[in-house]
Amino acid sequence: MVAPDTGATGTRARVADQSGLGGPLELRKERQAVRHHPWILLGIAVLAGLAVPLGYGGGASLRLLWQVPWPLFALGPFLALIAWNFSALRLRLMTLGRVRLGQREALATVMATECVVNATPMGLAGPVAYATLLSRHGLRSAEGAAIYTMDQLIDLTFFLALIPIMAWWCPLWPPGLEFGAMMAVGLLLGLVLIAIAAVIRFRRILQWGNTLGGMTGVTPQARRRIGRFALQFRRRIQELMSIPRLRLLAIYVVCALQWVTRYSVLYVVLWGLNAPLAWATVFLVQMVALSAGQIGMLPGGAGVAEMGSAFLLSPYVAAPQLATALLLWRFSTYYWHLLAGAPVLLLLIGRHGVRNLQRRVSEGP
Repeated sequence: MVAPDTGATGTRARVADQSGLGGPLELRKERQAVRHHPWILLGIAVLAGLAVPLGYGGGASLRLLWQVPWPLFALGPFLALIAWNFSALRLRLMTLGRVRLGQREALATVMATECVVNATPMGLAGPVAYATLLSRHGLRSAEGAAIYTMDQLIDLTFFLALIPIMAWWCPLWPPGLEFGAMMAVGLLLGLVLIAIAAVIRFRRILQWGNTLGGMTGVTPQARRRIGRFALQFRRRIQELMSIPRLRLLAIYVVCALQWVTRYSVLYVVLWGLNAPLAWATVFLVQMVALSAGQIGMLPGGAGVAEMGSAFLLSPYVAAPQLATALLLWRFSTYYWHLLAGAPVLLLLIGRHGVRNLQRRVSEGP
């Protein structure tokens, strides 16, 4: 058996690897390609999101788009700004007593986080960005991750309560909407049950994770660091779950205002294009289409969300009107998040911070 080379040859190989000389050059090129992968996916997502409505509506949709009055075009981004402010107020309520956040600072944090969420597949970089941005205000990473988790749980429980109400109120059920709504409810309920099980069986999961880390070669120091983070995370979750009921009620009220505002964009656009539909129907269509969009694995659910909305609404709205409505809707709820949030993100954490987030997403868990 030949012993591994740990002498000068191994040292030269490591130096060659770091400098990019010789054989490891190909490996370095592959790593660089992977590092740019998120930007490639984002470019594909933007093209797919534009191609679906333009392909569906054709040239007539472009002509109609140019005829849209500017107040209707500006109304969508304005509603998105209102929803951002509700989300910022919600963040301030969540962090009350831990850190002093003004409305401007909270709004910047929300806009930057949503930019990252919409720029990465399934919003994978969202928790990292949220914790990083909150750390600028003195919160530890575990606290930021706990606040993000509680924020998502509040969203899940809110939609679980709202969907049955919308289903009862909905006067018009396009073909396929009922099945899609049932699948969305099942998905949300499954996520809530997983979260509850994780809290109840936290120590058992932590033990399994430690054992798995040892089997896969994770160093003891890294396992201890992960364990400390997990314990701090659990303590922060328990503290957040014990907040006063009045403040929890206020958080849910602001959550409702945020999502009702955001889900009203498509309804208002259809109304402005003389193709009005019931708000409950439009809400359920968006819920199903955006949930299905996550299956496509493109940032923001691009392509699949537009395709699902077009399929569900096509029996009731003419193709040019529907394609124009989808373009205006997705601009306000997707592209606008990227365009407005990117400068804020750069202002808060700079290019180096953005590259760190990009590297974490490209390298995976």
